[in-house]
Amino acid sequence: MSPIGLEESQRQIDALFDAATAAMREHRWGAAADIYLQLLAHPCAHHRIVDHEVLDDLFQAQRAAGKHDEAIASKRAAIAAGLRSSPDPEADIAETLIAAGRRDEADALYAELRQRDPDDVWLYNSAGFAYAGIDDRVALRWCLDGIEVALATGDPDQLVDQLLDLARREWSAVGEQADGELIARVEAFIESWVQPPYRPRWDRAAPEAVRRRCEHCGFDPARPPGAVRRTPTSAALPAASTGRSRPQEIALAWFPAGEWILARARWDELADMPVDHVAYSHRIEARLKWITKHMPEHSLHVAALSVDELDRVAGERAGTGEVRAEQAAQVLRLGGARSWPPGRNDRCWCGSGRKYKQCCGPVPPATDEPDEPDPPH
Repeated sequence: MSPIGLEESQRQIDALFDAATAAMREHRWGAAADIYLQLLAHPCAHHRIVDHEVLDDLFQAQRAAGKHDEAIASKRAAIAAGLRSSPDPEADIAETLIAAGRRDEADALYAELRQRDPDDVWLYNSAGFAYAGIDDRVALRWCLDGIEVALATGDPDQLVDQLLDLARREWSAVGEQADGELIARVEAFIESWVQPPYRPRWDRAAPEAVRRRCEHCGFDPARPPGAVRRTPTSAALPAASTGRSRPQEIALAWFPAGEWILARARWDELADMPVDHVAYSHRIEARLKWITKHMPEHSLHVAALSVDELDRVAGERAGTGEVRAEQAAQVLRLGGARSWPPGRNDRCWCGSGRKYKQCCGPVPPATDEPDEPDPPH
């Protein structure tokens, strides 16, 4: 017989997560780090948590505590376990090296990351803020280079205004006059901005999670329990149901603002959806929360779609819900879907530029099963 049952296993994991969250909220960084280490060492960790998420939380706690070497080791372990982010998660290591006073290492790492993906606007944003107040001329150079990249690539992540705000501060810090011509270019770009097509950022897949029977609580992957918190997932996309299924990743199809105008005008199937993009995004948010409520074991993502790309891959079938689901699955497999939900103070996933807590965050879950077909198996 297993030492504990499934319910007790879930209770212990939940208690540790809650304790870690409280410690982080109260800025007790050392205590939070200790709790995350307990989570990773728990006998049921291999099926109750996602290693890279907890390792990344551990990194945040250790970095806040000033334990820079330990934080860097945790971040590298998170990357090895499957952590993927924008910018490249190694940018957090570069920021930590700067905080630790290891400038030469940070410079070299940022240069390597820029060579690895010169079009990642998030990287320039990271470096600009990391160097600000430490080397303002370097920070300004990163900001200006990032602005040029954002303008050239269409600024898919809507960072150009944030980079310009930082550049204004850095011009002032170094005693230089702001570049009026550049400011005018950025303001004109923002005024006419349209979401560009999706660009895959990762060329390597995250390692597959290995799921095995747990001798401590009796978990059997052939007969998964009900709600499992932060459980390793696969790339398959399950259909929604009120029953429990093996924890997996789900990506919901969503059209950014410019694409939504085109999509709704082109396909009659979308005619009953809201015309206003904010209302449309709120409907997607409500659906995400409905899925979370009824299938809490799954990990959710939002996959931004392009009308032209749907036409290219599906032709006459491009306007169907099945094709949207298939394309959302493809975006997820390529690492381009946005994890949901964002942090309360992070920018909302819908592209409004507002904080999540002030935008889609307050939207309640849908009261009934959504009309739109869910992603297929």
